[in-house]
Amino acid sequence: MQSPPPFHGYEGQPAPQKRKTNGIVILFAVLGVLLVCCGAPIGFLGYFGFKGFKGAMEMTGCMVNVEAMKKALIAYESAHDGKLPSAKTWQTDLAKYMKVDKDVEGAPMKIWAPGGEWSCEEGNIKTGFSFNEDLSEKKVSDVVKKDSKAIAIFETTTVAFNQSGKLVKLAKDKSPKMIGGLMDEHRGWMLLSADGSNLYSWDAQGNIVNYSMGTTSKRRSKGFDISFDSNSDSGDKGKSGADNGNTEDSKDDNSN
Repeated sequence: MQSPPPFHGYEGQPAPQKRKTNGIVILFAVLGVLLVCCGAPIGFLGYFGFKGFKGAMEMTGCMVNVEAMKKALIAYESAHDGKLPSAKTWQTDLAKYMKVDKDVEGAPMKIWAPGGEWSCEEGNIKTGFSFNEDLSEKKVSDVVKKDSKAIAIFETTTVAFNQSGKLVKLAKDKSPKMIGGLMDEHRGWMLLSADGSNLYSWDAQGNIVNYSMGTTSKRRSKGFDISFDSNSDSGDKGKSGADNGNTEDSKDDNSN
């Protein structure tokens, strides 16, 4: 028995044709797969890379500004016979001496305006600075004689112009995290000594220790120096540790 002839449609109708594969659809399908497989990891790395850079700039900018505040306090004391500013007007008083090195003026970081807001913003945490009202207008030499680690300016959870009050101890684990929150380590709250020569912090036990931000390294660039270990800053002020060191050197020279 013979098989029937193939059907070519009714009379007057064209025979059905095979569908052609759409090359553009396949191309977009391949590109979609590549985007999911390769684009997502690249975007993930790019996001965290940007967040890390932003966090590093925020942390560095905070340290640059605090360094300028330290120098302003020292300059004020030198110009006022070793006297601390008034707790009510301390920021206004120090603003006259606030100077940031020109090398960082064009850097992608927030630089404090002398008469503006003095705050650090890292990740989603914004902090300010307050003056210890117990040291208002007191002589630095008298203050340091009673307490070598007396704190004049301390970091707070609030931001306001010329804010002052009693020195409040804050837990280290409540301070901003490193690199805008990318690191789980907390950097600690910054405390500026009465003579402006040292930067301290509270440790996990609530003791006042040298501020280190988790590292003892320095970042140097041309004219400015960001010291992450405040031990290296103890010689910034001529009437503090630097003078003692020079005296010792002179004794050694005389003995020779």
